Amino acid sequence: MDTTVSRKPWRMSHRVAEDLRRQIMRGNFDREERLPPVPALAAQLGISQHHLREALRLLEQDNLVRVVSGRNGGIFIDPPDTGSLTRSFGLVLARSGTLLNDLMQARCVIEPALAALAATEATDDDLSRIALILDSHGQLGRYRAGINAEFHVAVAAATHNQTLLTMMTAMEQLLLSLDARVGRRNADSDGVDLVGESLRAHNAIFRALQSHNPEQAASLTLRHILGYKDAIAATGIDLDTYRIADLIEDLAEGPSITEIGL
Repeated sequence: MDTTVSRKPWRMSHRVAEDLRRQIMRGNFDREERLPPVPALAAQLGISQHHLREALRLLEQDNLVRVVSGRNGGIFIDPPDTGSLTRSFGLVLARSGTLLNDLMQARCVIEPALAALAATEATDDDLSRIALILDSHGQLGRYRAGINAEFHVAVAAATHNQTLLTMMTAMEQLLLSLDARVGRRNADSDGVDLVGESLRAHNAIFRALQSHNPEQAASLTLRHILGYKDAIAATGIDLDTYRIADLIEDLAEGPSITEIGL
């Protein structure tokens, strides 16, 4: 572990926090790695325990470390993951009063472009992975939590662009509660096969990916998202009044992407 710390006199606790933050972001620590106890780490860094505790509080605010008390406690590295990004992403939107329609408009811009990129970048392994997901969906024949997220996240992964993959995973996490509502409507519907419609749309997008046709992949994806907006509205949700804050409250009662294996 590299514990070299700059010795600038200005706000030593902030300087220590910044140096440790940089090392965490560069992957110099393993996830869940336990750092030495405060007295030992302070001695290694050549600073006071007071300054170290202040630095650790700053890192805890950023969810980069966890300081656990007790016999099995310690200072644990806790680098950000998709779950923490989703929480931050959702909370920022919620605090600004963002409406669901705002999120769906963003999907209409981002996802068609993402699908177009996937059509040019997808490898045989990517396509095989998406095909397995679609086969699984087809055999299931009914809704289950995350059934739509699996496909959209897999398409994002096929872009080989980590920024797009991270963004899509966070967005799909927020939409899980809506997927559940659409799935319940499918179970109670009078012949409207929403899961079947979604699977047909996914298969059409997949064929465009197989053909490495970016224009068609983008067009089909946009059509699919617009259809999904109609399906949401059919559940009784008004996209122009339903807030992201409401979405987060609903999501708290359901499963996460991690829990469904994505």
